[in-house]
Amino acid sequence: FLFFIALCCTVNVYSQQDWGYLNFEIPSGNSHGAIYPINENIVHIAADFGYFYKTEDGGSNWVAYDSGVSEYFLDMVFQDSNTGFAVGTHGAILKTVDGGQNWSQQVSGTSEDLISIAIAASNNIWVVGNEGVVLHSTDGGLTWILNTAITSEKLNSIQFKDENVGYFAGNNGAFFHTSTGGAIWNPLSIGTSEDLFSISITENYTQVLAGFAEDGGSYYYMGNSIFKTIDNIQWTNYILEDILEGAADLYFQNDNLGFVMSSAALLCDCCYVKINKSFDVGDTWIESYFEETNADNCNANPGYADLKFADEDIGYALLGNKILTTNPIVFGVLDYTRPQITLYPNPVEGGHFNIEISNTKSDTISIEIFDINGKMIYSEKILKSKTKVSIPQAKAGLYFVQLTRNGDAIETQKLILIQ
Repeated sequence: FLFFIALCCTVNVYSQQDWGYLNFEIPSGNSHGAIYPINENIVHIAADFGYFYKTEDGGSNWVAYDSGVSEYFLDMVFQDSNTGFAVGTHGAILKTVDGGQNWSQQVSGTSEDLISIAIAASNNIWVVGNEGVVLHSTDGGLTWILNTAITSEKLNSIQFKDENVGYFAGNNGAFFHTSTGGAIWNPLSIGTSEDLFSISITENYTQVLAGFAEDGGSYYYMGNSIFKTIDNIQWTNYILEDILEGAADLYFQNDNLGFVMSSAALLCDCCYVKINKSFDVGDTWIESYFEETNADNCNANPGYADLKFADEDIGYALLGNKILTTNPIVFGVLDYTRPQITLYPNPVEGGHFNIEISNTKSDTISIEIFDINGKMIYSEKILKSKTKVSIPQAKAGLYFVQLTRNGDAIETQKLILIQ
């Protein structure tokens, strides 16, 4: 299962990008939604049941607006600081012309769920959604032209590079390109039949997540690889390593710098959220942010997140009813030094191995070992800086070694047992 962890009182955070949670929780509750920063201080949120939120000070204070349209909203875009659009379930399109204070419903001409929206130019706006729905407006969103003849696949993402060049992506490898501002959409074969979502376009590259996007009106995304191209002809596919249960969102700031986001809730009573970062067009990824909690403190949001940057330094991520940011505001998190844990030998033969702990007091740490089904097979309350562990009756396979302090998970590592 893929989850996105939000703030709780006992979150352990290990950050290389200075990500942290804002001291704000969407009071209406939220499992979907979209976030859109106008700049580092002005940020808009579209949430479930038609509630909208706006901050003008980087997230310290928020104002709520009830649109009166009780739908799930899945994407949002602004043309400028005043004019914006949001799209959602059952054909919902909302428009604001006063910076999000008021939202008016537009007639979309469809009852299908609308998933993604992009502005190519002020009078060239596009929306895609379920059942191959493609909507186009040439009058600033006042009227919409419906097209269902391009494809019948669920369409998950649409992005434009400029007023002419754009892409949209969907399930079962559906991928389309225009160089004419949408007058003509051509199918592209990128070498996969996996579901495609979360398009990111930079000056020279187009990238898209590939994996699983749940069909049938549900919104659960799990990307296991990324396809990229510079010419729409040659596509490179690279697997996302060390990304937990799959990435739910992708965002490249420029050709080189990109981010993917993932999280998980495992049977070992441990929850994670992770942001990985690439400096080399996605060829390699390093950890930008890592958070771990136990299940009791796991504020999870299965398979859904929205990650965007206002500029090169300030990013925002909507995770259920919480918000992560790199904006240097007072974060609502507890910061910890990540303990250095070494398991050896690993793989283990004969069921005997050692644990060494540094950077923290070992006598405050307990150990629990779980099998792949989440069953605890070993526990010990107090560890030394070097502890020998024996599990001779355990069968060969994959295990999880979890260290806790005061009931809170602070580290989990994989252990491979061989006979």
